[in-house]
This record gives sequence, structure tokens and C-alpha cells, in this order.
Amino acid sequence: MDIPIIKKTTGGPNPPMTLTLDSQILGEKRNVYIQLPEGYDRTQKVYPILCVLDGEWLFETVRANMRFYSEYEVMGINLPQMVVIGIENVDRDRDYVPTPDPQDPPLYKTAGEADLFAEFLTNELFPYFEQNFRVLPNRTVVGWSFSGLFALYSAVRHQDLFDAFLCIGPAIWWDDELVVKLMRETPLRKKKRVVITCGSNEKGGTVYESVQNLLKILEEQPVNLEYEYIEIDGVGHSWGIPEAVDRGFKHLFRNYLPSEEFSSLGDLKEYYAHLSQGWGFEVFPPDSPLIDLANKLLASKETDGAFEVLDTLLTISPNCSLGHFYMGNCLLLLDQVPDAVKAFQDAIDVELARPVPNFVYLQAYRRKIEKMSGSPQ
Repeated sequence: MDIPIIKKTTGGPNPPMTLTLDSQILGEKRNVYIQLPEGYDRTQKVYPILCVLDGEWLFETVRANMRFYSEYEVMGINLPQMVVIGIENVDRDRDYVPTPDPQDPPLYKTAGEADLFAEFLTNELFPYFEQNFRVLPNRTVVGWSFSGLFALYSAVRHQDLFDAFLCIGPAIWWDDELVVKLMRETPLRKKKRVVITCGSNEKGGTVYESVQNLLKILEEQPVNLEYEYIEIDGVGHSWGIPEAVDRGFKHLFRNYLPSEEFSSLGDLKEYYAHLSQGWGFEVFPPDSPLIDLANKLLASKETDGAFEVLDTLLTISPNCSLGHFYMGNCLLLLDQVPDAVKAFQDAIDVELARPVPNFVYLQAYRRKIEKMSGSPQ
């Protein structure tokens, strides 16, 4: 038996990248990981930023979830595509903790420079991405423990930094629950969306109890904050991170895939216009509700309406092979056979252009052309 050759992989199609920024504000070099969305090089779309703190630990888990739920058409698209940025730590106590450690001697000797780290993000990191990548000034942040503390601290003290937050076991016990006090005393200028998680095994600990105190404040007084709390059964401070990322994203972006069915393109556009207003950036409809609406209209013999829906889909997502395929079916019903054949061929070409084509889709597309032509392709 021949010994198989094992090749190193770059991490599959569309691998992440790493860059190093020379920060004048921090006086050091910072490594940053980047995951661009699938199709970034084939469109001119502009994307929100998903900023991952504790990047050397959390980036891989976050980018895997984001890619799985925002890019794999066969799985159904449940999250909007984003440019994922992971920031590698140099001194996390210094960067994420807002005030010095009052203990004598201090356990966290370098703590207290969170405002300086926020300045680095505001004046160096995010401007670099806005100048060199197609990104929006709309940012979601993911943080755990001390980096979750920084995220919630920045929500109040640096209100233009982030728009949405996934805070996993945030260490807001720090400095006699400073963040809880800030949330009580400081109004938010614009609406923000927050998901906070804890593990059930953290009950009785400082992280869990301080989070419950924050939740009481948020319940008792109206603040410009849409929040949700998720408690993950059977895990402690770190074991629940993968589940917290998965469930946290589903809650943070839960309205992206609507639960309702639409009866017209106007209703669908109105829904996403309202969502865009709430989220602070233009949210384009994912493929599935447009395809569902088109098929619903086709079943009702409303071919002109279906054509308009599919044309909208292909304007938004020209790399959606299913969109081209269903457009072909629609054109057949409109007796536009040459255009239908072209649409089916476009579906094949688009699918073949993917880093890893879906061969089940390709087989269906080719079978359709063969049936129409009467000969194998």
C-alpha cells in the first residue's frame, strides 16, 4: 500500500490574513487577524466590522461561526456578512481594564489603560481599515472576561466605538462594579444592542453576581440599550465560550432571517428598511426569503412579480447560483427560452467560480439544461 502524501493546508478556501500595525498611541506593534467575507473580491459591497478582542483565543471560533452562518448557501444564510478583525493581545490587563488595581500589592500590576486602548482603536486601527478595506463605520465587538469588561465599559465611555456587543462572562465586578455604576448614571446617545452570557456554574462567583446586578439596573430604568441575557447550562467561565458565540450571534442578529412570510416585494423591502434603521447600516435581504417569495409568486402564476423579486435578488447577490437557477425557471414560464438557458448556464458558472462548488447544485443545473436541449452536457 502506498503511503499517502499529506499536504499542509492554508485553512481551506478564503483563508484569514495577518497584518502588523505599528501603533504610535500604544508605542508597540500589534498583530491583527483578518477574515474577509466569501465573495469580497468579486463584489463592491461595503461590510460592517466584527471586532474580536482576545484575538489569539477567540478569533478562530468567531470567524468559523460567522462563515458557517453567513456564507454557506446550502446551510441557509442566518447572519449578515462582516469583515472579522481579531486583535492579538500584548498586555490584556493594561488594555481591557479601565482603572488601576487598588490592592496593595496589586495583583493586576499594569491594569488601568483601557482608555488608551480605546484611543488606539478609534484613531489608528479602525481608520486603517476604513482606508484600506470596504468597511462601514458600524462595528460589533466580541469580548470575554476582561475584554467583555472593556466592551461594556466602552459602550458608556466611548460611545462611538461599537454599535453591538457580545459579552461572554464579562468581568464587570472590577472596581466595585464600575460598569454597573456607569450604566446607571450615563445616558447613551444612540441605541445599542447587547447580548450578555454567563455559565450556570458561575453562580455565586463575582462575574455571575455582578452581571445579575447589571441586569437589574437595565430592567429598572429605561436606557437606550436593547439587551438580552443568555445563561448556558452546565459550564463555567471558559467552557461555554463556543456555545456562547453560536447562541450569542443568533440572538444579536435574530431578525436577519425573518420568521414571517412576505406576500410582496414591497413588504420584504419595508421589513429590511426597518431593520437597517435599527441596526445602523443598510441590511440587504439574505437569499432565502427572496427565493421563498419568488417561488410563492410562481406557484400563484404571478410570473412578473416573481421576475421582479429574482431580479432584486441577483442585483443584491450576483454570486447566488440558486438565484440564477430560479430565474431560469421563471423565464421558462415567461416563454423566454434563450434567456432561460443563459440563466441556467449562469448558475453553473457562478457555482464553479466558488472555492468549493456544490456538486449537488451543479448536477441539478446541468440536468435542467440537458432536459431542455435533449442531449447530455
